[in-house]
Amino acid sequence: MEIIDIAKTLKLSSPHLFALLVSKDDSGKNNVMGVSWYSFASLKPPKMVLCLSDKGQTGKLIKQTQNFTLCLPTEQIKDEAFACCKSSGRDTDKIKELGLELIMPEGFEVPAVKGSKIAWTLKLDDTMQAGDHTVFLADIQSAAKFSDEKNLYAFEGYRELKTI
Repeated sequence: MEIIDIAKTLKLSSPHLFALLVSKDDSGKNNVMGVSWYSFASLKPPKMVLCLSDKGQTGKLIKQTQNFTLCLPTEQIKDEAFACCKSSGRDTDKIKELGLELIMPEGFEVPAVKGSKIAWTLKLDDTMQAGDHTVFLADIQSAAKFSDEKNLYAFEGYRELKTI
């Protein structure tokens, strides 16, 4: 047995299901980031929970507009999805820079990323502070399926993305 640093457990407990989170600002400009700290919270009513750093732009945008979309990207956009983890939407228009295409499924308030397997449109219900992160509880408004391709997982603490 070995007592280890909690941060090391993220690498050792991989793979983690990887998603792209799309948010928008008050002017309607979209932002995208890579996430793995999310899960279903309830099916009746349908809810998801996710956790974001307080340093990032996305959490601020979600608090402002209350709406966001969570997408499961496929290998088709693997490189672009991985690049979404390497810069801040505060400084970079990642959608434009990476050539990502957005699609607006019926009933969604925020678009989904083309090349995703499925996407959920979410509306913020509540938040809770968790150290240097905020936990977001959101109502699942709707879901859309785009593909039967396999979705991506983050391995070894985001060293690489691949399918299983």
